[in-house]
This record gives sequence, C-alpha cells and structure tokens, in this order.
Amino acid sequence: MEGIEVTVNGGLSVMSAFFNGRGAAVAIDLPMVTTVAKTGKPDPSSAISKTLEFLDRRYRTGRGYSVSIKSTIPMENGMKSSSAMTLSIIYAVSEINELHLGEEDLLRTTAEASVYNGTSVTGALDDICACYYGGFCHTDNTAMEIIERRQVDNDPVLVAYSLNGRKSGDVDISSFALYRKRSAEIERHIQKGDIYGAMVYNGTIISAVNGTHMDKVSYFLKHGATHSSQNGKGPAVFAIFADLDEMEAAYSGFTELSRGWGIIRSSFSNRGIASRKVVL
Repeated sequence: MEGIEVTVNGGLSVMSAFFNGRGAAVAIDLPMVTTVAKTGKPDPSSAISKTLEFLDRRYRTGRGYSVSIKSTIPMENGMKSSSAMTLSIIYAVSEINELHLGEEDLLRTTAEASVYNGTSVTGALDDICACYYGGFCHTDNTAMEIIERRQVDNDPVLVAYSLNGRKSGDVDISSFALYRKRSAEIERHIQKGDIYGAMVYNGTIISAVNGTHMDKVSYFLKHGATHSSQNGKGPAVFAIFADLDEMEAAYSGFTELSRGWGIIRSSFSNRGIASRKVVL
C-alpha cells in the first residue's frame, strides 16, 4: 500500500491573532512526520477524523485513511503542533487524490479545517504559513491573507514546555480585547525587523491574561539568554541565545526547575514542508 509522508516543523508565536485578527509566527527546527494512506477505514482520533470529515465534505475525498504521526513538537504549548498536524493531513490527502490545490487554496483550506476540527479559534493562518514555508510569517487571519514572509537567521533557542499543556479552547479570548491597542507596538517591532522583540512583547502582554512562569524567564535571562518570554498563549517559555556555551549551561542546569516541565534545544528554521511517496 502506498502512502504520503509529510514533514513540517513546529514554531513559536511572534504576535497573537487574538488581539486584532492579525498574527505572526516563526518556524523552529522541530519536525513532525505524518504518514497518510487511503484504507477505507476512518481514523478514530477526534481531531484527525474531523479534518478528514472536512475534506470529504468539501472535496469528496472519503474519510477512510490511516494517519500515523511521529512528532518532536510538544503538544498544547502554543508550538504549532495542531497547525502542523492539520496541514500535513490536508497536504497528504490532496496529493493522494490529486486535488492540485494551489498554495493559497491549501493554506486557506487548512485554516478553515483548523476551526472545523476544533484546534484553532482564529484559523491560525500565521502558524500554518510558518509550518508550510518555514521562516517568519505575518498574516491577516480575518481576511485570510499573507502580509509578509521573510527568511530568518538560524539562531539557537531553548524552549521549556509544560507537560500539562494548555488548549487554545481554554483561553478566554474576550480578555484580549483589553490589550488590543498594545498589539500595535508588537507590529511596530515586526515592521522594524525586530522579530525577537516582538516575541517578548507579545508574550509579556499575554501573560497579563494567562499568567506566566516568571521563574523560567528569569532563569534563562540570568543564564545568558538575549531574549526570553512566554511563547504566545503559553505555557511554553522560549529563550534565545547568542552564546552556545551559555545555552548549554542553561540547558544542563534547568533540571532544578523541571518538575512537570521539559526542555528542548532547537533553532529557528527556514525549512518548509516536504513530502515523499512511501510504501507501507
């Protein structure tokens, strides 16, 4: 039996679309490998089955597929695992059924499917764009348009992530309206090319809504991080380093704070989606 293997990376938040419908994200080197094959038997997983249901309703692709996912992206930490999963399935099913979707149609379909399968509130076009193209993406999620894409430096980053996670549906979006004016400052950082500053400002504002783990942020800054903050809605905390030795020391010493948490080494990435046919 032939299938399609799709590889995409996870990412980090630069600007939350919860503020005003515009969002931004950047890819990091955390691959998810998804293998999809047509079997005639529906997949029992809720988010996966809802994604297949969405595709069948729109393109009559059927609902019977096997979906196998091997991922290094921590789930429910705002690191784009849901966007990566939905994008990978739609890309693979599109290839299997020779739908010949253009990039714009593929990204919009994935955004609409993300709302349908319950993994996103805004459609997360920014996250999907970063997963698909790699690098940095700034989007208008309301208009379903890409504002800007750019390549990024492959700087090293540590990400501390909660083993308990936080689902997007658990976030009170109405609270973000109070901080809408502040989002203009995030976009000013983006326009100046200061992606890292935007990430920090974004995480700081959202911390006012969700709370944050300042002990993690303080730890990373004390150990040489140039930038550290909550990653979007969290609860993950990112730390960017200019010195690899300092990063390794911070990684090694994190065990003192690690009850209920994990930590991973990564780097920013410009690698976009890749696929190949496989025999199962």
